[in-house]
Amino acid sequence: MKILLTILVLVAACVTAQAGIEWTWGNGAFGSEQGTFITDGELVGELAPGGTYTIIDFSITATAYLIPIGSMSGGEFDLIQPDIGFDWDGSAPTVFWRNSGEYTNGLWMHVAAAAPGDPATIGMGMGWFTIVDETDDFTFHYDPVTPILTPVGTVTAHERATFGAVKALYR
Repeated sequence: MKILLTILVLVAACVTAQAGIEWTWGNGAFGSEQGTFITDGELVGELAPGGTYTIIDFSITATAYLIPIGSMSGGEFDLIQPDIGFDWDGSAPTVFWRNSGEYTNGLWMHVAAAAPGDPATIGMGMGWFTIVDETDDFTFHYDPVTPILTPVGTVTAHERATFGAVKALYR
């Protein structure tokens, strides 16, 4: 019992010590695809300082395609390569990355249960945004423009814990 109580206290301390940033994103050319990111980090005033941000959760809130409205934490999306994120210069992204930064200028989110022939993957990078099928051989949508990111608020440690609690604890 003491061990369980100690583990719970340590988990609570780790989660309490961490906050995060909520960002909106939208495809730059048309604006029909929109959503949010939850990242690590903290706002300074209302601004996100320049730095590297790891995405803890991703969501789609609006789309013109048969891709689900939902999030990674809700189970609608998943990652094939762990740890996705972007570098931020204080006003715009400078690179999108995946696999903990090993691969740059691109990150991908996958529909967890895409039906055959439906959009299955969303990708974004510097100078592009795309929605493709499971085999990446059919493009539903392509924008030759960098997605627009805007930091919109601070996410409390408790809220952040609901967005991939295990990942938040091991950052």
